Amino acid sequence: MHDPVGIRRRIDRVVARVDRRDDYGQLLASGAVVYAVEEVDDVYLQTATTLGATKGQIIRYVLIPGSLPALGEALRVMNGIGWTYVIMAEVINAPYGLGALITVAGKRSHVDQIFALVIVILVIGVVSDQVIRFVNKQLFTWKS
Repeated sequence: MHDPVGIRRRIDRVVARVDRRDDYGQLLASGAVVYAVEEVDDVYLQTATTLGATKGQIIRYVLIPGSLPALGEALRVMNGIGWTYVIMAEVINAPYGLGALITVAGKRSHVDQIFALVIVILVIGVVSDQVIRFVNKQLFTWKS
């Protein structure tokens, strides 16, 4: 794969630096960035290079716009992962909110309330996913 800018080497250094700090959320985001940049078709990079684009122009006009749709989809995935952690945190030790209501309903054996609260959480997650999907479709019409 042709890499006129050396962007893959730089991304590998960023991922290695993040990996040393054990910041898994940032590593996940860095992985999404690496994937998004690698998804940019080589034809666009080669065309820009052939036309005499500088490294800065390739990054600004080819790599960034070409990787944004994949980053939008990665945002959807990370949104789902984030909701998983929110639910776990709420159920484990939440003094307020839906997790506390689920805990109280479980202690009182109100299964109907538990299901209702789980459905509320599900609806919030689906709505946030649909909002991100809609925004991605509006922003990245060329990648439908």
